[in-house]
Amino acid sequence: MTIKTYCLRFSVIAISLLLYCNAAAQNTPALADFNVFRIENSIYLRWTLTSGSICDGIQIYRSTDSTNFSQIGEIPGICGSSSEPRQYSFTDKNPVKNKTNYYRLAFGGGGVSEVLSIEIIDVQFGGIQIRPNPATGPVKIYFNNTYNQAFQLLVYNLNGQNILNLNTSEKFFQLDTENFSPGVYPFTIALLDGTSRKVLGKLVVQ
Repeated sequence: MTIKTYCLRFSVIAISLLLYCNAAAQNTPALADFNVFRIENSIYLRWTLTSGSICDGIQIYRSTDSTNFSQIGEIPGICGSSSEPRQYSFTDKNPVKNKTNYYRLAFGGGGVSEVLSIEIIDVQFGGIQIRPNPATGPVKIYFNNTYNQAFQLLVYNLNGQNILNLNTSEKFFQLDTENFSPGVYPFTIALLDGTSRKVLGKLVVQ
């Protein structure tokens, strides 16, 4: 084999490899958008594959610690389009309540998406949820307030002294425990007009 022939064959291989890499890059799934949001007690995922993004099936994964993911759904078949953006959606009808749910998409033959998270708070009538619990700084106390009535939060120390008063018409109270000493703080949540007591609870501060 002459040097000229060798160089010619090498050039053909290099050009073929370059074309293959360009085609692979064009077919690598790319997301135009990826969103998760709550609809009642379900989590709705919606995303759009950009034009030119092709993959072999889409798998949906969920985690509650952002590390260990389990597959919860799949959209089989060829996904995406070489000529136009394609939108997809998936509904997680059984998210893990009162925990942060992390979601990730896997594209067959084309890698994975970024991880998005959402927390679904489930408060039964007369109940509360404290996030995070125990508290180490900013904290939210969720409670049932279906009609957005005015409620008052009263926080006490173990000596029975009232140390914090907050009002809200939302479904939660937000407070900062940074200046609280570690310990247990009883509290009450009641209608602001004093017609009834809503709930009793304890805030644990580390």
